Amino acid sequence: MNDSDVVTEILALANFLSSRLLRANWYGFGSFFKGIRPCSDIDVLVVCDNHWEAEQIRMESEQLCERWPLHLIILTRREESETRLISVVGATALDDETGLARCGAASARPCARDDP
Repeated sequence: MNDSDVVTEILALANFLSSRLLRANWYGFGSFFKGIRPCSDIDVLVVCDNHWEAEQIRMESEQLCERWPLHLIILTRREESETRLISVVGATALDDETGLARCGAASARPCARDDP
């Protein structure tokens, strides 16, 4: 798998969950989305309405987190407004266009689990 594969999987999960949780927003940040390789993890922030939605996102993301070194942060809108994490880390909204464009998909050394 390469970098565009992981972004495609993240976007597929985001699209699937948006059909159930319409207001969840997904963001990428950190070295992976800056195209810096090698990278140790893939930083993804999800902002949703409440803790119930956060738990649903966490449960639905388990398999993705097992396949990739995903550092998944899930905040409610209130928590994000208090921490201003999007602006602090320079996160970029992920969608079909920006997600693939920002991932540095041409990289020869993608992030991957170190598990044997």
